[in-house]
Formats: sequence, C-alpha cells, structure tokens
Amino acid sequence: MKKNIVIFMYNFPPIGAGRGIAWDQFSKKLAEKNTVNLITIEASENDPIYNKSKLINLGSNYNIYRTDPGWLYKRMYPDNSNETLSSTSGRYQSGNYFKVLLKKIYKTVIRFFIFPDRMIFWNKSAEVKFHEINGKNKVDLIITVGFPFSTHLLGYKIKKRFGTKWLMDYGDPWSFNPSSETVPFLRRWIDRIVESKIIKSSDQITVTTNTTKDAFQRLFHGLPDVSVVKQGVDYKMFRNTELLAKSSDSNTLQLFYSGIFYKDIRNPEAFFTAISRIQRLAKNVDIIIAGNMENYILEMINTTYFPEFINIKLIGNISFEEVVNYQRNSDGLLFFGNKGALQVPGKIYEYLVSGTPIFSVAYQYDAISEMINNYNRGETSLNSVEQIRDSFENFIHNLCSECVPYSTAELKEFDWHNISEEMNNIVIKTVGNV
Repeated sequence: MKKNIVIFMYNFPPIGAGRGIAWDQFSKKLAEKNTVNLITIEASENDPIYNKSKLINLGSNYNIYRTDPGWLYKRMYPDNSNETLSSTSGRYQSGNYFKVLLKKIYKTVIRFFIFPDRMIFWNKSAEVKFHEINGKNKVDLIITVGFPFSTHLLGYKIKKRFGTKWLMDYGDPWSFNPSSETVPFLRRWIDRIVESKIIKSSDQITVTTNTTKDAFQRLFHGLPDVSVVKQGVDYKMFRNTELLAKSSDSNTLQLFYSGIFYKDIRNPEAFFTAISRIQRLAKNVDIIIAGNMENYILEMINTTYFPEFINIKLIGNISFEEVVNYQRNSDGLLFFGNKGALQVPGKIYEYLVSGTPIFSVAYQYDAISEMINNYNRGETSLNSVEQIRDSFENFIHNLCSECVPYSTAELKEFDWHNISEEMNNIVIKTVGNV
C-alpha cells in the first residue's frame, strides 16, 4: 500500500547545495512506490545562491510545492531588487556598502533574537500546505531536513498534534555545529535545550557522517535510531561526460574549485597566502573558481599579490553540467574542508568519482583526508600557510610528472542508485512496510 510522505526542505533547488540534490534523488526513489510531496520555498532570483540551472534535472514523479518564504526573506531578497553582489568581479557594485552594513547588523544583533534561524518565518506557509495535503489524504510520514533547523520545530509541532511518524534528516548538526554562521555562540545553550527536547520525539534520525552519529549518541539520551546516509553522485553523468581537450597551452595546468566559502569554518585565506609565497613552479597554474563569492573573498583575492605564473579566475554560478565538465577535464581539483570533523561536503564524492587529482586543505585529518588517502586521489594539507605551500608545490610537481602518481580507478559505491536505496530502506523501516 502506498504511503503518503511529506518532506519539508527549505534549501531546495534552485537554491541550496548538495543536500537539495540528495533529496531530489531520494524523493524520486521514494516516489516509485509512494506518494511524495516536497514542500519548499518560492525562491527569489536575487537570492545569492539562486541557480536556475539546478531546476533542469529535478524529478517529475513527485510533487513539489513552493510556498511563501516569509517576510524577512522577501525583505532581504526582493524580486524587484537590482542590487546583487558581483560573483565575477572584485569591485563592489553600487549600493552594496549599505547591504554589507545591514548584513553585519543582522549577524551581530538581530540574528541572536531570531530563534532558531531567520528561516522560521517560512514555517507558517509550509504548515498551511501540509494541512491541505493531510486533509485530502492522511500523511503517514513527515521528513524535516535541516539546515535550517527551524524546519525541525515544524516537524515537532506536527508530530505532537497528529502523531505522524517523523524522520529528522540532519544535513548539518544543530546545537553543536562548529559554525557561528549557523548558530550564534552566545545562544548555543538555548539551542541545545530545545534540540534535546524535540529530538526525542522523532522516530528516526539520519546524518551524513559516522562522526556526527557518534556525537549525537554521546550528547543526547533517549534517541531513536540514528543512521548514516552519505551524499552520492550521478555516476552515469560523470562517466558519460565528454572528456574535452586540455588547454592548448601545454605549459599551463588548470585547477578547479566550485562552491562557496564560510568565513569561520571554510576560509581560503591561508591557501591564498600560501600560493602567493611560492617562488617557482614547473608550469603556470590557472585556478578557476565557480560559485557566488562574498565580498570578503573578492577583497582577499584583489589585495593578495600572486606570482605571475598563478592566475585566479572567478566565473560565477554555472550549471551542474558545466561543473561536471570542469571536474572531469581539469588537471586538478581544489577542495576546502570544514573546521570540525562533523560535516563532509557532498562535493568530495563528485571529486572522488571524477578521477581528477585532488588538492585538499583540511583543518584536521578527517574522513575526507582519509578517503583521499585511501583511494590515492591526491594530496591533503593541514590549514597552515607553510604546509599548504609545500604540499601545493609537491602536488603541482606530481601533476607535471610523466606518470601522475594518483589513482583514476572507478568508484561506483557512491552512485545515487545505491545511496537512494539506503534512504528508501530507512524510510520503509520508519513508516512500516510498503
């Protein structure tokens, strides 16, 4: 018998990152034998992480409902706004100084008083849509995906009122998240109290790493089952991507990075400083960076003097197909890990499957470092200027070798087919056999 499943996910394409791709894949798999309804926000094109190309490959066998994101989101990213941050230029556009000031005020003052995050104002419209769906056909299972963690508050409310089975998916940990961008340090004890109360009401918890699972089981008591479901990769897409010709300039290596940076937990400052101090390389290096860059990154690049043989190029948001092409066709890939070992950005699985050598900067030796080492996919350096400089020079030396010493063996274990099956089995166990 088909089950009626409702998924609440704020950061879903065309905004968001890897977890949105994951839940599109999970939803397509779940919808093979169930009715799946995914409730998300109506995103503004002026949202800095808006990327229209992310809509292209979304599944068609499940329902997607886009609802009012709330007054604060609409004030921050009005549809008629012409003020956007440049992602390809180091210059500030007109009016951005005022936006930067407002953002600073929000981060230092207002954010402390909005609990647990500014996305809480979406919950009202998401709940209205849930009632509409539940009124037509009783919902058997709700799934809340965080970040944002306010979505879990909505799950708790629905669970208490209707007794609906509830699965909490943690793309990121909440109260013990290492990022102050996610949870202000001065408010963490409040978040811990609230989280410890609501989490016990859920029927199943999923996280993305074993380290995170261990932390949950250590910090909270009376939990339901906690399962690890990693990110995945569209394996066929990576295998079918045409291998384009390398740069016609045989004396230039191309390194590629796609994604965003976080000032407190994924900051590239040490990397930029390190490569600026390199005296000599066997070949020139072009570093291509895709994604929307905040002003502090633009300023960092513009105020750092790089040697003439290192060129940095910002290309802004590009489609996922273009990202895959760069990942498959570049000479090397750059990866920046997060502070703390609780999160594994989904991009690392794309990197591993691409077969392209990886240069990773890590705050500590973690699961990512272990994977790169075990699969012999590249080099990892700790996040210090001296180590990055020495490791980067060695990485470039290896790429210039006649026989590059890194493995290009195929890795099928991270294919979405396998990862989606894992999540499907967890859902079946949570809601009851289909």
